[in-house]
Amino acid sequence: MCDGEIVQTSSGFAAGLPARATRQFANPNSEGLLGSFDADWRAVLDKFFQDDVADVKDAINSIVSLRNRIAHGTPVPVTYRHIHEYYSRVRIAVDQVAGICAV
Repeated sequence: MCDGEIVQTSSGFAAGLPARATRQFANPNSEGLLGSFDADWRAVLDKFFQDDVADVKDAINSIVSLRNRIAHGTPVPVTYRHIHEYYSRVRIAVDQVAGICAV
């Protein structure tokens, strides 16, 4: 009986961990967030961002900046073409993170 309560409590805790981990961030830093789960994951992501993918990181920063400006009602001069270019670069990072987490 006690074991069941512990499992139920710990699985509830684990299920809520991502929400608690991201609640404190206004703009979650992917390296810091992923690194808070596993130091090896952070090392792989740090190496990924060091290996000539500055355009990927710039695209992520641009998307976050656009999102924040739009959310605060600031007009943004953005075109579908820009968003499409950002998406293709951001997708590279998303695939990298998905690969890291699947290990």
